Amino acid sequence: MKKLLSNSYKVIAYFAIIVVLLLINYTHIFNASIIKNIVFIIVGLVIATVINIFVIDKLKDKTINIIIVSLIGLLMVLGIASVFYFRVEYNWDFGWVMKSAKEIATTGTTQNQYYFKMFPNNWGVLIITTLSMIMTNGHELGAYIINIIFILLAGIFATLLAKKIGGNKLALNTILLIIGCAPLYLYAPIVYTDTMAVTFPVMTLYFWLNSNEYKEKSKKRYYANICMMIVSGIIGYCIKPVAGIVLVAIIIDEIFTNLNKETLKKLCITVLLSMLLIGSFNMIGEKVIIKDKKKNDLEMPMTHWIMMGLSLPESEGGTSIGYGGYSQKDADYTSESGNYKEKKKANILKIKERLKEFKVNGYIKFLFNKFNYVWNDGSYYVLNVIGWDTINKTSLPYKIIIDYEHNEKFVHYMNYFNNYLFVAILIGIIIELTKKEKEQGIRILGISIVGIAMFLLIWEARSRYIYFLIPVFCILSAYGILQMSKYIKNKLKKYLT
Repeated sequence: MKKLLSNSYKVIAYFAIIVVLLLINYTHIFNASIIKNIVFIIVGLVIATVINIFVIDKLKDKTINIIIVSLIGLLMVLGIASVFYFRVEYNWDFGWVMKSAKEIATTGTTQNQYYFKMFPNNWGVLIITTLSMIMTNGHELGAYIINIIFILLAGIFATLLAKKIGGNKLALNTILLIIGCAPLYLYAPIVYTDTMAVTFPVMTLYFWLNSNEYKEKSKKRYYANICMMIVSGIIGYCIKPVAGIVLVAIIIDEIFTNLNKETLKKLCITVLLSMLLIGSFNMIGEKVIIKDKKKNDLEMPMTHWIMMGLSLPESEGGTSIGYGGYSQKDADYTSESGNYKEKKKANILKIKERLKEFKVNGYIKFLFNKFNYVWNDGSYYVLNVIGWDTINKTSLPYKIIIDYEHNEKFVHYMNYFNNYLFVAILIGIIIELTKKEKEQGIRILGISIVGIAMFLLIWEARSRYIYFLIPVFCILSAYGILQMSKYIKNKLKKYLT
């Protein structure tokens, strides 16, 4: 029975991963630049294969490690350069976080409690930003430093995780792709939930796979890594709830593939420690930020984001900036609907109204459009967030990367590179299906993508909301490139012999 459950789950999991990846690749490739997309992808795959077969395969581990460390150093430099050239005036929610953190760091309090009562999901990023500014005597420099550190840690843990899954060659391919994925470090000037959560998905899975290595060797290290996995997953969740997706994927995968007394024990530890961490986080938020034990009627209920997730773009008579994207009119509608219960009731009425207007066929069409809107932006919305109020608009990097009159080539590069990543991911998953012994880590990362894709079909969404999974995309893409290179190399050997 256990074997049947495990096999059934794996079939469903891989089927879901393949379907989501096919949809993503369809939205990426089949657009106005289809020929250029295909050419870029083919050339990119050929170059990557040649480099792996004729260069990386011949490198010694020591040399690979030196290259990896150098590339991680380059990632840090790129993050620093991004902050230097693309620092922006504070705006939208990012502005509330930065201004409030500076106030708390210098005066011990903030005048913006009402904002964080409305959006308690931003408590985590405020706490970290405040601590970073305290370390620099209230100067905003601390926030930018911690932001760069999180992006750097994402690169480091992605590389460590790739090494854990497939060795040094996979690690090298991963960090090369991370350097090629410009949005990852271009977000460095935006101190917000996206960048601060980017470390934790890969960190969570790294500690999980690390724990498996100590299962029989050292119970102490085994449970220490289990606890680190939970802590990293919950910290990610407290900063940006969707960043807990890998922890959820690990739990689901374990339940269906390895359900026994040990699994139940780990689940109990996970639940108890998660409750303790989330409870502590909420207590700190209430005492440090809100400083008010009264019932919070300013908070936006979850139904608010589900309602926005059903909004059509303004060009089609809706109120959103895109399919199911942010809507200022929806935000005003919710905030003006009364207390928490009244807001929730008003949201539900609007949700029912919109679903009724869609009807079945209209809703399905809307979901396809929304999926395309979220996943078909290779910039992950970065040019918008660093381009609104960039302080230095005279630099050459600004003209090349942000200035819409000159940045066409760079925009094309980001989109083509992103398309290349997902084609390589699809190739890797297809090859993975042909293997008898499948990598649990690869499956968990794939399930995480499926989970986010499904969630964003319901929630208010935009491409920025998948930014935190860029390291995951790079690992899976590197895995696809490496598997393809091995396959071609083996075929060449048979042909030549």
